[in-house]
Amino acid sequence: MPAFKSLNESNPKLFHFLEFVFSNFRSFTSRCRLTSSEQLLGSIPVPNNLKEHGHVYDVLIVGAGWAGIAAASTLKKHGITNVEILEARDSVGGRSRTIYPFAPDLPMELGSAWTYNDTEPHEFLLEQELPYGEVHYADIDRWGLYFAREGQANAKKAKRYDKLWDDYTEFSEAEGTRIEESGHDKPYQAIIDAYTIKKRNELSTKEETFLKTMVQAQIEIEYAAPVQGISGGFAGDAVGECVFCKADYFVPVQGGGFDKILRPLLKSIKDKIKLRRKVTRVEYGDTAQLAKVIYTDDTGRQHAKFAKNLLMTVPLGVLKKQAIDFVPPLPQAKQDAIDVLGFGILNKCIFYWEEDQSSWWPKGKEMLTFVPADQAQVGSFTTFFNDKQLGNGGHFVLSAWTAGESARAIEKLPDSEIVNMVMTNLRSMLGNQVPRPSNHVISRWGQDEFAYGAYSYVSVGRGSLVDSARRELGARTASKLFWAGEATHPVWSGSTVGAYRSGVTAAEDILLTLRHRLHEEGRKPVMKTRRNQRG
Repeated sequence: MPAFKSLNESNPKLFHFLEFVFSNFRSFTSRCRLTSSEQLLGSIPVPNNLKEHGHVYDVLIVGAGWAGIAAASTLKKHGITNVEILEARDSVGGRSRTIYPFAPDLPMELGSAWTYNDTEPHEFLLEQELPYGEVHYADIDRWGLYFAREGQANAKKAKRYDKLWDDYTEFSEAEGTRIEESGHDKPYQAIIDAYTIKKRNELSTKEETFLKTMVQAQIEIEYAAPVQGISGGFAGDAVGECVFCKADYFVPVQGGGFDKILRPLLKSIKDKIKLRRKVTRVEYGDTAQLAKVIYTDDTGRQHAKFAKNLLMTVPLGVLKKQAIDFVPPLPQAKQDAIDVLGFGILNKCIFYWEEDQSSWWPKGKEMLTFVPADQAQVGSFTTFFNDKQLGNGGHFVLSAWTAGESARAIEKLPDSEIVNMVMTNLRSMLGNQVPRPSNHVISRWGQDEFAYGAYSYVSVGRGSLVDSARRELGARTASKLFWAGEATHPVWSGSTVGAYRSGVTAAEDILLTLRHRLHEEGRKPVMKTRRNQRG
């Protein structure tokens, strides 16, 4: 009691706060476990010399994508509620961008579109009993192969080309391993060139074009990276792993969508998210007791917020563009990590037709591959997903995908030219009876000022540095600046899984920091005094 009386006299507000906390001790500690230890975390009192800053947050989070949302949700579970998320967009989810352009309950995903077995986003989907499409990429009967001026390949021809692809993937695996072991990386394009040289007396022009089309689908689209820029040592064996086979579940189906998958995480933190807040400057130096964030709101007015800890979850593309000023400048090791990692582009052109326009529909096919007559056209929307086949019921939706340099090039074109390009491919594949769609949407991630691309990849010549670069990118800067995002994850980079898990990890690091500060500020002895009294 003497300790409490003294505290009551010197700081009555803190006394009443602690009295409330200890009276609810059991409920607080049940929400504040970190690993095996019980720690009362709460909101750390602000020293008197910092009160002129106004409200001071325990944690400010920049970005309400998967990483930022996961971090805030994790902090909330452990009792940290003095948190705010600043999001530049007018919606949450980041590069999980769900829209409803065609029908009220028919989601389209401009960004991420898949969940994977035994991962948290898929568990959130299952917990809510949301619908999804199951993909069967290993089933050749569900794959439609089409050639310019010829239409769909029959079963015999498709199997012959499938065998050619198997031969190529075996070569790619061996060549990728050789490049990796040599210590002298090459772009993945070198593997394609080596194979065509080896088979120059056997391959027809059409077969070469087929191989390049498949590589565009399974390397460039998978990694959002150009074959000239991605590491051959890293990607060489990727084609042999059936990269699409791991993308088990298709999210944008009727009644589904990533916006719904996020609901369990958002439920407890919605009031912490502030939209249309574009961060332009971060001051984080060790000489300052607080981090300072400068941002503009949707009217263009500038504001400042202060926090004891700051978590940055912005996409790697934003960091590469240096769209945010850091004061002091980021350490050289952090900047090197940003430079080492690649950040690519993947775009979609999604078409919608009314039912009375659909007599030509490619029934039973999940994925469609178009081999153009001109190799220069490879990648210009030559890979299609049959969204209807994957779970969209009576809605006739096809999505054409492109990545790498092709994706960058189309961003400069108006919608009308892109639609014409895709229509030319579709009519070459399925006949002139294919009508123009009644509606469409097109993504341009490279022009998105809050992303400047799709996701990270291993750039050529940097394969041996990537693991350390991802670790460095996710490492704390100074004492109060933390980092998360898909580009920081060593295994699940380029996915919602990596973003989510990096956010949880960053939150746990912040929790440990808060716990250490409690020890330094003498909070734990006060707890012991109360427990001794009760005992």
